[in-house]
Amino acid sequence: MMDFEKFKENITGSIQSLLPEKYQEGNVILSQEDRINGSHTALMVKIEGENTAASVNLSQFYEIYEAGVMSFEDILSEISSQIQTEMPAGLDTASLSDYEKMKDSLFIRVCGIEQNQELLAHVPHKKVEDLAVTYHLLISSGDEVIGSAMVTNTQFEKFGVTAERLHQDAIENSPKIFPMQLISLRDLLTENIRQEMEAEGMPKELQELILESMYPESTEALYVVTNDNRFNGAGALFYPDVMKEIGERLGTDYVVLPSSTHEMVIARDDGSRSAYEWEFMVADINQKEVPQNEHLTDNAYHYDRENQVFERFSTFEARMEEKEKAAARDAQGRHPSSLVPKKESVLKRLDEKKSIVKAREEGKGKAATRDTDKKKDYMLS
Repeated sequence: MMDFEKFKENITGSIQSLLPEKYQEGNVILSQEDRINGSHTALMVKIEGENTAASVNLSQFYEIYEAGVMSFEDILSEISSQIQTEMPAGLDTASLSDYEKMKDSLFIRVCGIEQNQELLAHVPHKKVEDLAVTYHLLISSGDEVIGSAMVTNTQFEKFGVTAERLHQDAIENSPKIFPMQLISLRDLLTENIRQEMEAEGMPKELQELILESMYPESTEALYVVTNDNRFNGAGALFYPDVMKEIGERLGTDYVVLPSSTHEMVIARDDGSRSAYEWEFMVADINQKEVPQNEHLTDNAYHYDRENQVFERFSTFEARMEEKEKAAARDAQGRHPSSLVPKKESVLKRLDEKKSIVKAREEGKGKAATRDTDKKKDYMLS
């Protein structure tokens, strides 16, 4: 099996032979591209006189090759197809800088801030707790491939709009491109497993028997927020009014668990778990189940339905604790008589102490006589 260096060498040396004539004089370019949760080696074939070129994720194709999912020849063929993906009619570099032309192509994604600091330094974004909402342009979309470009600081400057307008246009346009889905976790898992069983030709009766016994009741109380193609759909939580809509559907406050860049998991907040317990669960699942390039954060969040507040669960806990303390102080201020029993108790203890002292004084003479007798007894012995 080839290592990555040999893989790149063979791809760049062979790819043009599979491309149409106009690509034969083009330049095959390898570059390192920053992406959410990491970077990858990209391949482009740049044709003289053309301002744009499709970028192919060569690192991802090497992972596919390494796993044995596709042969090297099949990978070459797929890369060739992606390189030949043409930009939509009338779209060129000049159009990509024209905000009025591009605003209807805007959509959002979400990523963790901690692991993407270098990337975020070069792109406009909006912070929400320890997450960042980033902005993207849909270039092309097919059944299996979504072509998009992340809005960079350079492009944002060319747009000539404010950060507030970019954000507002992007979150309002996102549901038009990638509608939000709210589905129970049980239904989602059932759907995925059923597709696999149908692909294997399993009889429907056997499918139902397996599915009925497969999932615990706890999965019924969990929901998943994503987009309609369930790819990079965690940002759907931040679409307009989605958090409010979920609260109305559940009829209560809820916990948001960042499952991956593809979805958020929603659970009713019944008060049975602390921030520590929720975050331990998220961190444990992330470590064991979530690929690094799909990781969001190890924190859990809370949505306060009454006040429409989205925040870290630990922040919510601290806020509720302070609210309870403030209520106690307020109640104490409104009812100062609540302090009287404490004063009476102190006075009572003072009276008891005086009585004890008085009794000691009255019995001092008798005590002294007994002490003398004791001394005498001692001396006589």
